[in-house]
Amino acid sequence: MEKCDVCDQTLSRAGHLNTHERFHTGKNPFKYDVCDQTLSRAGHLNTHERFHTGKNPFKCDVCDQTLSRAGYLNTHERFHTGKNPFKCDVCDQTLSRAGHLNTQERFHTGKNPFKCDVCDQTLLQQEV
Repeated sequence: MEKCDVCDQTLSRAGHLNTHERFHTGKNPFKYDVCDQTLSRAGHLNTHERFHTGKNPFKCDVCDQTLSRAGYLNTHERFHTGKNPFKCDVCDQTLSRAGHLNTQERFHTGKNPFKCDVCDQTLLQQEV
């Protein structure tokens, strides 16, 4: 077992610790040659390449929509199944995405971590 000196998280392998430590240092040693994007993991190069090529190898069995990541497909399939695996501890509302649960929890706590650049108003979620 390997332990991170920064956050004390324990990881099962030294290689996992090296990858984890990049989260703290911000080092991204893997570079995509087309756009000079740097990434923290070699495996992320393939995923990033799909952004440029438009390849979406993961296909929904229900509606034939294609997506670039398996995780995106998993989330998309919840639209068809109606599964909402994330539950708010305060109001018991169920949600389809972890990010939606985070926003829901901020609603209850009143924490507004995002700030408008124009008027300095604080917001529950980042506006586009």
